Amino acid sequence: MSVFDLLFLASLAGGAAALTSAVMVAASGRWAAARAILLALVGYALLYTLAIVAVAEFTPQRTIPMGQPQCFDDWCTAVASASQTGALTAGGQTVAAQGRFLVVTLRVTSTAKRVSQREQISDVYLLDHAGRRYEISVPGQNALIDAGQSGQLLDTLIDPGASFTHTVVFDTPADDTGFAIVIAHDTFPDIAIIGDDQSLFHRPTLMRVDATSARRSQPT
Repeated sequence: MSVFDLLFLASLAGGAAALTSAVMVAASGRWAAARAILLALVGYALLYTLAIVAVAEFTPQRTIPMGQPQCFDDWCTAVASASQTGALTAGGQTVAAQGRFLVVTLRVTSTAKRVSQREQISDVYLLDHAGRRYEISVPGQNALIDAGQSGQLLDTLIDPGASFTHTVVFDTPADDTGFAIVIAHDTFPDIAIIGDDQSLFHRPTLMRVDATSARRSQPT
């Protein structure tokens, strides 16, 4: 837990105490005092929000090399492998990409010592060198699922020290390059923690994706 995590918890507790105090003071008829408490609370909230935005603005965007983990507390994920192919085959049917399928395998690892855990993932998407965003290809992903090659879901409960893989598919233009994966987690409370990857206006951490081959063995 970072100092900013502790500051958020202290701010949350202090805000709740201040709000309760303002209500009690107002109930006793001391309206001026209650108004002063509320104005102080609003002022602190504005300063805190300004700090979130300022840190996000001046923090360089992180790019993590392929194979290096990105950790959220004890839950870590890394791009294990990536490849491209024009089509995927499952159940005797071939699914062709509009451009080229980029197939990315993520390895999830728990560094916890005692507690099993799961991470709530809100989104997984791909960015290219120009910042264009690509969502997971539904036909391509279904082909991997039908072939039993998608691995476990990212929010699977993981035991201490254990690991598993999850494979995702994106349909990208054939000539596109410079890809990176972004894994977005649930917004709250991270959006309100200074310096957090998920905080307000913070640029997301990029996990670099290097396709090692122009071909991939198709699922069967």
